[in-house]
Amino acid sequence: MSEHRKSLYLLADSQLLFWNIAENRFIESIRENLDTKKASITKAAYIGAANGDKPEFFELFKAAMDNIDLHESRMITSQYSKEEQEFLESADLILLAGGDIKVASEILEKTGMAKTVIEKYYSGAVLIGISAGAIQLGLGIANCDGTLIEGLKLLPYFVEVSEKESNWNSLKKLLASSGQYNKGFGLSAGGGMIYHSDMTIEPLRNSIVECRSQSDDGVELGHNVLLPPQSLENNKLLSKAD
Repeated sequence: MSEHRKSLYLLADSQLLFWNIAENRFIESIRENLDTKKASITKAAYIGAANGDKPEFFELFKAAMDNIDLHESRMITSQYSKEEQEFLESADLILLAGGDIKVASEILEKTGMAKTVIEKYYSGAVLIGISAGAIQLGLGIANCDGTLIEGLKLLPYFVEVSEKESNWNSLKKLLASSGQYNKGFGLSAGGGMIYHSDMTIEPLRNSIVECRSQSDDGVELGHNVLLPPQSLENNKLLSKAD
């Protein structure tokens, strides 16, 4: 199934949905990643479990989708009706909203949405995660008691999102406590990253921080600063050692 995978888009916040590069909207590059050859109309599903299904955030999502002429957008609520399930199963694009990742994880598991989202990814749907939604696409995040809130594990790394300048201590602590070699990425406000189907990482708009445990016991830590490409056409990943 892996040959059908599309890129994962992990955004720190919703700014990138409306980001312009020169005369082009960034979101148009997401539109180009959709399978537009099929006969059915293009559908975009918004999962708002993390923010309590607040309609104002769904309206923001619809405004972004209108910019790329997606034909039908729908909120998939925490109640997860039969009609919503059918829509999610036929969606070409799925967005996981920001908010409370613990609440979102519990709802997605309880309703079966998590299983459907994973299946959709491997069958070729484009997935976008914003803030907590981006974290959820990865391995997960530490709970307040130190236990792990597991993510969907579509991105095989940890993710942390920060609205302010950060030293990424929470991410480093999580890596150190994992007990094994692993990596994580820190996304700052207004930025994000793409995890391409060939498993390469592309920073978006802002630099991102790559933290890693450098030994199997997960203790020794290092990190790089990854710089964004100069344009959407330049996919070269630049790395600067700290």
